[in-house]
Amino acid sequence: MNTSKAMNCDAKRLKASDGPAFAPISPSRIRMVIVMTVFVYPIVTLLLYALSPLAEDWAVWHRTLVLTPITVSLIVFIVSPLITKHFDWFLRPRSAPGCIVMSRPKQPPRSSVPFRRRSQTHFP
Repeated sequence: MNTSKAMNCDAKRLKASDGPAFAPISPSRIRMVIVMTVFVYPIVTLLLYALSPLAEDWAVWHRTLVLTPITVSLIVFIVSPLITKHFDWFLRPRSAPGCIVMSRPKQPPRSSVPFRRRSQTHFP
């Protein structure tokens, strides 16, 4: 097998004739929780401090209504991509080549007898 194919984890490019399939290693969930907490906590804290002078007499649900879309947008579009880009070495510790080998499931042999629908079965 060509080693360049082994290093490429793009499943769309693999064919059935290529042999074993290569798939990316999924990140460790507990490590993702740790890293996300380290980065999200300061963002939420800074946003609360920034919002507090403007919202001194607001109800709690008003503050969270303003704070939530800002926080979620920052996490989804900025923080999470940066974390996955720069902390991949920590999130996927076993991914030195970036892939794990998975064997392809074997297809069952095709039957020579055609499938018969229930509507084609005749009952007396």
